[in-house]
Amino acid sequence: LPISKRPACSGRLGPGSVSPDCAAWHEMRKDRLIGATLFLAVAALLAIGLWKNHGRHNTTRIAVVRRPRAVMGTTCSMAGVVLARDRARAEEALREAEWVLRDIEVRMSRWLADSEISGLNAAAAGREVPLSPDTLEVLRAAREASAQTGGAFDVTCGPILALGRRAAAKGALPQDRELNEARKVSRWELFELGDTAAVKHAAGARVDLGGITKGFAIDRAVDVLQRAGLDGGLVD
Repeated sequence: LPISKRPACSGRLGPGSVSPDCAAWHEMRKDRLIGATLFLAVAALLAIGLWKNHGRHNTTRIAVVRRPRAVMGTTCSMAGVVLARDRARAEEALREAEWVLRDIEVRMSRWLADSEISGLNAAAAGREVPLSPDTLEVLRAAREASAQTGGAFDVTCGPILALGRRAAAKGALPQDRELNEARKVSRWELFELGDTAAVKHAAGARVDLGGITKGFAIDRAVDVLQRAGLDGGLVD
């Protein structure tokens, strides 16, 4: 603020009074003091607001969402919860989780001609078919689920499903003879799972992992989000 020289406050006009010059100087000094106080108050409020906003940015959690297209023939959405400043970490984890989903699909989908499962289904009886550890793990889990449910859940029903699709295409129910033949090769006894490969004991035996692969893939994708240290996550 500009500096003003205090006038000589002499020549009082009477008891309790001062000269006009002194009164004006005191009034100007009071106004400037009030102005300086208000300026400092505004500056302090602005500083507090900026500090709080910076702190809020560092402590606010956000959900980063990713929606991969056409994964395992269905819709897919994933999300990772992180602090706002960690968005890049969440995005990278979600990309890796999507890669895990697609990698499992490539190996276990019967709809893909080059998948491990398609190779097993097309193999001749007695031929050893190399499989990845993940595919063998899913097959073993499916076999255990079949045992626990008394065969209600059975991925070896591939021949029966194929028969149903052919019947739907023709618009007619399958004949009893066809259904009995499909049932004969829809049994776990026709599959032997080894440490690194599987063997079929009937050429017509088929597996369809559509009822279990998605759950396995979701578990693996969630593992990725957990290893990345996200505060929360979702794989749907």
